Amino acid sequence: GGGGGGGGGLHSSSRLMTSEDGDVKRRARVRAEKAVKNKKVFLVKSGYRALRRTLRERGWVEQNYKVVEEKPATTPPKKPPLGGGARDKGKTAAENSDDDGDGEDDDVDEPLDESSDEEWSDEEEYCLCSQHLHAAYPHFIWTLKREPSIYNHLRKDQIVNHFARAYSITTKVGLTTNLQNVRWYGDVDPDSFYPRCYVLGGEEDKEAFVDDYRLTAAMSLLKLLVSRGVLAATSPKEDTGLTPLPPLPPSPPQPKKSPLLLPKTPALRGQLLGGQNPGKSPDQSRAAEGLEGEGECVREHPLQLAMKACQAYLDSHEHKDIEGNHHHCLTGEEWSTVIKCFYTASFNNGKFLCASQTVQQAKAILDQLEVTFTQFCIDGCHNMWIMKPGAMSRGRGISCKVRLEDVLDVLATSRVHKDGKWVIQKYIERPMLIYGTKFDIRQWFLVTDWNPLTMWMYKECYLRFSGQPYSLDDLDLSIHLCNNSIQKYYENSPTRAKELPKENMWDSTTFQNYLNDRGEGDMWISTVYPGMKQAIIHSLLVVQDEVEHRKNTFELFGADFMITEDFRPWLIEINCSPTMESSTMVTARMCREVLEDTVKVVIDRRDDKQCSTGNFEIAYKQPKLEPPNCISLQLYVQGTSIRS
Repeated sequence: GGGGGGGGGLHSSSRLMTSEDGDVKRRARVRAEKAVKNKKVFLVKSGYRALRRTLRERGWVEQNYKVVEEKPATTPPKKPPLGGGARDKGKTAAENSDDDGDGEDDDVDEPLDESSDEEWSDEEEYCLCSQHLHAAYPHFIWTLKREPSIYNHLRKDQIVNHFARAYSITTKVGLTTNLQNVRWYGDVDPDSFYPRCYVLGGEEDKEAFVDDYRLTAAMSLLKLLVSRGVLAATSPKEDTGLTPLPPLPPSPPQPKKSPLLLPKTPALRGQLLGGQNPGKSPDQSRAAEGLEGEGECVREHPLQLAMKACQAYLDSHEHKDIEGNHHHCLTGEEWSTVIKCFYTASFNNGKFLCASQTVQQAKAILDQLEVTFTQFCIDGCHNMWIMKPGAMSRGRGISCKVRLEDVLDVLATSRVHKDGKWVIQKYIERPMLIYGTKFDIRQWFLVTDWNPLTMWMYKECYLRFSGQPYSLDDLDLSIHLCNNSIQKYYENSPTRAKELPKENMWDSTTFQNYLNDRGEGDMWISTVYPGMKQAIIHSLLVVQDEVEHRKNTFELFGADFMITEDFRPWLIEINCSPTMESSTMVTARMCREVLEDTVKVVIDRRDDKQCSTGNFEIAYKQPKLEPPNCISLQLYVQGTSIRS
């Protein structure tokens, strides 16, 4: 079926009018009048046949219905690179997109055929009926975006699928900003479910990120020290921190790293590698980041500075120094020393020359940080951050950063100053892996009311895999972003585990079976699913006063989560208009079922509160708060104005 755009779908015919034709037209007219009377006219401005079919089975009639030729059900091939297909010469595909950047998720490939074997016997009558409804207003409207031409002229009884001002939760800027207030809605720390994130705009935001980067670099330096040990023990003394590395015995040969199967088109490579030189290979890009080479080692002094910074954080956390600022415990020059030595140890495989007791001191501090630093479990030793445009989807404009100066260089560009809607978020360096491969989770949920807040959680979700084995030694986005809009341009690595699906998707049932086989089957019910539910509830509560409430409105959202090694879910983002197209065999089934179950909740429950809601379960129902009865008082201000 097509979306609502002009005219019916019945073609003209030159054959003579018969009595049968007259009967069809009469039935079509009666059917149209009945649809208007019963308020069963709908408009769907998308290609979701499952939604149209579900409504039609319930006696609804589509306005502006069009007959569409059926396509054979085929698995879509990999799309060719976009380098030669950009609509404007000199622009990337991302810059040419018609997307207005309001947080919608168009993570689709060529859709698989959604049609069933069912053929409607009344197709001609239905087309004529739809033509009769061209001037009627629809009672149910489904659009991919909030279109002003529709939403600015709604009647109270029209059902629509978007709330106004939902961008307060569906853009990265909105979600990050609002989650800072989650503590006001209960004893909840946003750092317990949302990786720390900063909106890059004003100087204050930039300083907050720099402070976080510095502290994380200090912690990472201590982690590297404890994990590697010392090359040679020395007595603790003040030194410059870096010395030439003494001669080392030859290292054993390392296995050759399998190359990534990257697009060869420079324009596409530039788009997907987040601004890296399109003409460089991943290994060259890695070298440009300073991740190659050896030649120096880290000594006592910077390690003592790193421990001083971490101890200052611990003292601040325990309120031992209520007047001080742990970020200012080191001078700017001292912080530069710590970061330089962190680069040496992390990127250049630098060795450590320090007292053996320094290692024990570092371990003791890290043990305390593991208890007090909420996101200790997501950080590794690379201090990796992911930089994102604040209101774009499909992985566009994203880049991974490990060096502070690279982030500051981006902040100095005119593009950031122009819109001020960029965020930088701590990368989860220790995700749960399946067969050595990274994945994320797409979880659907449905909001049917904001006052009282009513949220429905879908009991099934799906996993999206990267096509490449996980590695922190390469910043290529094909390793670190799992969404289909990135992965569809890459062939799966031949070194990836054969147990993983070729289409890079599992449903949650397959994931639970995987956990069962590992003896961890209870973690889904006890930790993962409840954790995702609570993260969504907290996110909704903080924006309840921001989103514009309207009766006869609902919205289907798609939340993206990562799982860490301890099975804790971490919210990454929330998308409005999550893709419901069938790009794989997993989504071909699940997206159809989600649309059908959405109609059960939104349409069927209006007349029968006990009806089936499919896989949707009510996850949160806020008690309705009635305004208190009070006597109206006349208030006034008494006094004399101050003259300037």
